Amino acid sequence: MVKDRERPRRPGATYSRAAKRIAQEVGSPPDDVFSPAEETDLESLSQLGMPDSAVEFYRDFAPIETIELHEVRLWDLAHLLEENHHYSPGAEIHELGYVVIAGNRAGDVYCLDIGEFGDEDPPRIVHLPHRVDIGSRDRAQVDKQTKPIADSFDEFLMMFATGESL
Repeated sequence: MVKDRERPRRPGATYSRAAKRIAQEVGSPPDDVFSPAEETDLESLSQLGMPDSAVEFYRDFAPIETIELHEVRLWDLAHLLEENHHYSPGAEIHELGYVVIAGNRAGDVYCLDIGEFGDEDPPRIVHLPHRVDIGSRDRAQVDKQTKPIADSFDEFLMMFATGESL
């Protein structure tokens, strides 16, 4: 008997598990915490340079509103877009290859590190202090101030749900 080839896992399967765990921590059903993003929002995320692997999460599981767990806030799409276009440090570090996805009460941010040329997929997740020294807009200078958090977005989401090492 020939075994069926194992089908590659769709990123959404991993994200489904993370979304369920986050909703469980919030104390609500997943449908009360997440909803599929509008196509225009997905286009806006792509225009930010967010890689496909991360856009896939928002396609199916965009937070309906900002979710705060363990003193970290996973932002809803409107806040995420504002942070990366208008707020500090998001707007300042975006052009250096970072997309802010979450923050804490102190103003520190958690970012997708899409690389200097926006070509890292899946991106690692890094923590940046709210008073990050942008200097002369030198990525190497900013990179020295990052703290690696997770090797992928799905790993970050599970850490967010459990409060592990953020």
